[in-house]
Amino acid sequence: MMTTTICYKLNTPIIYNEGTEWEKSCDTFLECYCANTELAHKKVAELNATATDRVYFVDAQEMFDTTGN
Repeated sequence: MMTTTICYKLNTPIIYNEGTEWEKSCDTFLECYCANTELAHKKVAELNATATDRVYFVDAQEMFDTTGN
């Protein structure tokens, strides 16, 4: 079975190492979904209709900096 990567963006970022010099927040994550693209699109439509704390994407997603720069 194929694996499709789903990107999701949280409405409220997760803060790591809060209060330290290494504090960093992150609101965009990747999730592997074991299905072909068509099934992944159906799952994402279902998730977007029910999730209240995040938005899911399969194909279209703005470019974001993964290097922390």
